[in-house]
Amino acid sequence: MKDVGIYKIDGNQLTFAISFDEKKRPADFTPSKGTSSYVLTLVKVLDVNPRAGDPDTATTSRRQSGTTSRRETPATSR
Repeated sequence: MKDVGIYKIDGNQLTFAISFDEKKRPADFTPSKGTSSYVLTLVKVLDVNPRAGDPDTATTSRRQSGTTSRRETPATSR
């Protein structure tokens, strides 16, 4: 099974029009009811709050607050 499609880049947006029917490539970026195609738009986020979700900042914050995590490995018998 092969999907076919088209794409466009407009500033910070990447838009795909994809069809599940490999013989009917989409001609535009307007989704049509009753077809086996869809439109997907991805937007690049430029301004991110570094405290909300950045793993590096979260790690730094834990270190500054004095909390640490420790992984314990179960003992094995010989």
